[in-house]
Amino acid sequence: MQQHDRVNLFRLVRRLESPANQPSTSEADPYIAWLQARSQQQKVAHARSLWKNLAEDGESSELGDLDGRIDKLEQLAAKICDEHPPPPAPKTTFLEHLPISKPVIPPPAPSPPEIPSSPESEPINTEHVEVPIIPAAIESSLLPAEPLLPEFSFIRQQPSQAVSQQPEAEFQLNAVQQELTEQLFNMGHQLKLNSIHFGERLAADANVVKDAEEKLVGNLDKMKAERFRLRDYSRTARGTTCLVISCILVVIIAWVMMFVVIRIT
Repeated sequence: MQQHDRVNLFRLVRRLESPANQPSTSEADPYIAWLQARSQQQKVAHARSLWKNLAEDGESSELGDLDGRIDKLEQLAAKICDEHPPPPAPKTTFLEHLPISKPVIPPPAPSPPEIPSSPESEPINTEHVEVPIIPAAIESSLLPAEPLLPEFSFIRQQPSQAVSQQPEAEFQLNAVQQELTEQLFNMGHQLKLNSIHFGERLAADANVVKDAEEKLVGNLDKMKAERFRLRDYSRTARGTTCLVISCILVVIIAWVMMFVVIRIT
């Protein structure tokens, strides 16, 4: 664990000292600049905590150089944090800009008019009222009794009409179901044909693979036989070569001895 902390401490200090990891002082957004400064300060604090852990374990003699380097980094981080203070919180929020909806009060319903009731009112007797007879001349000048505008019926359709439309809807539903059944049957038949075709192709490929395997096995056996034959031939060739070289050496030695004997005698 100490070795791991030591390696992390050296790497962290080296990374903090590199110019590429320093916070940018030309950042236009103050919030981003403040975040970078705070991140740098936290990294330096982590390096200091690692140094303290190693110093407590009795390794302060090896970390004397790092103490001064971490002090410089702490001073630099504090200076950057002073240059980039935290941005102020916004005074207004987004919710304050939203308009306040006013509740809609429905208008009061008008009260029905009251019909005065008099206790002294008596029902009108219509038994003896005579209807006057309209003469033929006046009757011909009157308007016809037929309605001037066509009548519109807003009454719901009678059940008999709805029942008359049910057979047509059932016929359409049966036609759709029949069409879907035929399509599913065709799809199943096509899938069956595809499976048969793929099975035949796989069987043909299996035969081809089997033939290739037999050829490879035959080639392997032939190569083994040729290897043994070449080994025997190499042994014979080496023996023949040694015999020829020995004969040549014997002839040379005999010739030299004969030359020496002739020169001496």
